[in-house]
Amino acid sequence: MTDFAWLVLAAPLAGMIIIALGFKVWPGRLAGWIGTLAIFASFVLAVITFLKLQDADEHHKQVASTLFDYANTVGVDAKLTILVDPLSVMMILVVTGVSTLIHLYSVTYMNRDEGISRYFAYLNFFVFSMLLLVLAGNFFILIIGWAFVGAASYLLISFWYRRKTATKAGIKAFVINVVGDIGLTLGTFFIFKHTGTLDFLGTFSQAGDIGTNNGDLVAGCVLLLVGAFAKSAQVPFHTWLADAMEGPTPVSSLIHAATMVTAGVYLIARMWPLYEVTPAAANVGAIVGCATLIIAATIALAQTDIKRVIAYSTMSQIGYMIMAVSSGAYAAGMFHFMTHAFFKALLFMGAGSVIGAMAGVQDMNKMGGFRKVLPFTFITMLAGALALSGIPPFSGFFSKDEILADVAQRGGFHWILFVIGYIGAFITAVYTFRMMFRVFAGKRVAEAEELAHGHLAHAEVHRNPTDGEVEDTDVGFPGPEHYIAERAIPMKIAMGILAILATIAGALQIPTVTDAIHKFLTPTFEGSKYYESLNPSNSFTFTFMAVGAVLGLLGILLAWQIWVRRPGTSARIQARFQPVYTFLWNKWYFDELLDALFVKPIAWMGRFANQTFERLVINDAIVGGTTMLVRAGSAAVRAAQSGLMRSYAAVLVLGVGGVALYFLLQS
Repeated sequence: MTDFAWLVLAAPLAGMIIIALGFKVWPGRLAGWIGTLAIFASFVLAVITFLKLQDADEHHKQVASTLFDYANTVGVDAKLTILVDPLSVMMILVVTGVSTLIHLYSVTYMNRDEGISRYFAYLNFFVFSMLLLVLAGNFFILIIGWAFVGAASYLLISFWYRRKTATKAGIKAFVINVVGDIGLTLGTFFIFKHTGTLDFLGTFSQAGDIGTNNGDLVAGCVLLLVGAFAKSAQVPFHTWLADAMEGPTPVSSLIHAATMVTAGVYLIARMWPLYEVTPAAANVGAIVGCATLIIAATIALAQTDIKRVIAYSTMSQIGYMIMAVSSGAYAAGMFHFMTHAFFKALLFMGAGSVIGAMAGVQDMNKMGGFRKVLPFTFITMLAGALALSGIPPFSGFFSKDEILADVAQRGGFHWILFVIGYIGAFITAVYTFRMMFRVFAGKRVAEAEELAHGHLAHAEVHRNPTDGEVEDTDVGFPGPEHYIAERAIPMKIAMGILAILATIAGALQIPTVTDAIHKFLTPTFEGSKYYESLNPSNSFTFTFMAVGAVLGLLGILLAWQIWVRRPGTSARIQARFQPVYTFLWNKWYFDELLDALFVKPIAWMGRFANQTFERLVINDAIVGGTTMLVRAGSAAVRAAQSGLMRSYAAVLVLGVGGVALYFLLQS
């Protein structure tokens, strides 16, 4: 079983190496097919690992495998170890499955980009890094995979490196993720201090003996949350994710669907034995997740860039997951992770198709009337939008409501989280169908009209959709061609499969009917005090499932009233509530706040160090002062070198006299 898990890791690594070594010789889309086949091979191996795990005895479904010892000294057991259990297997199935479809979509989407080989090498590296993270059997490998994912995201976000906005966004994502890396590493130190091992299973076996809310362990778990929040774009570390839309649209799909931003959810779920003995830290996770879900949802209401609307939606949905796994609703959180991967990857792919039809334009203010001219894109995006809005029987309905039911059963302040969760669900339906109506309903824009006559719009002058800067289509910029799913078989296959999954995947966990996710994950969470006890009654569950469905439908109805039935309503609302709109448009001013608290003070310190401290202290006092001292000494020596024998004899007599006087005094 673990042999196949190692091969799951090896396939994307091999794909990356092959593409990178031959990037000059691979013609056309061959690099794309090599990358796609590598990830597909990884998916097949993940399926085999899953089948092998199913055959294993109930009490032997957590298997660690070590390839070699990197270091095993002074109590530090740093080994190249993976852990194969239901949680990691579920993660690799979703990561490799969705990533395969995103690779397939990219084969066409990036077809005419000059950097296509580089793109697929980065993409394979990204998937390898994520798989390393989720298969890690100890903190040592976890930290390596965590850092690799951050580096890969930097490479992909700033892939079009001649765009200043892209490189700036890549650096921003990298810096914030490095802050998270530091939190993860320091958290590991605190945990290692108490357990004496880096191994996950060894650490978890000692968790129960440490005692509840041990100070050092709470500090360690909170620091792990810093890593989780940075990687999963939770408040206040969320500001990088919307800017990450500078990367190619399939990159956005990959980062948001099954990989990087879900790493924080996975980390908290993986560390459940630690969080159950540190409820103070777990409560921090639940509250921050809840705050993020409502803040991001409100920001999405005001954004007009189609990709940024979906990006804020991701933050909001990850907030649900973080709230779930921090509250002990592990199966519900992981179930929502899976369904979200399907419908979020689909929505980004649909957005990519619309952007292709708009010749690169991403502003929804310039869109409209695409329903009949992009029928396939519309139908598949509609499936994703309904799933995201929590409308039955689409998958998001079952997973979101299970989270809220479990959170409510925790009682206490969790009831507040429960209520906010449903408010967020209503807002989600509003902004999701605001996007759908503004893109697909209403009067056809020129690009849609052109498409209706069989012509795909192409921009005469290529411009950066963020700042309007004129660009060429050379390497380092987006390619000259645009593609839509209606005309590209690979894009169509990828979106079609995801639309089906977004529609039916909820069947895996229907209350009182199926319980597949919960049963499958039981060996990982065996011994948890919440896993079996969080079991809301049927009447409670079905009541609030109905409430969730009604809120979702009301949200869609409100969006229809505002953006379809009564055009101009949104402008009137905006004018009447201008301060609120400005507040949301500026994303609660988090960028400005972080700039004032951290960026500007650090920049000032950097300037002070460079312009003042270095000049006066380093250059003048230390370097210059030493130089002056040496020069003075050498000048004195030069002065003594007069060439007069009488002077040398006098100095010699004085020296001998001084030495003799010293010894006389000592005696």
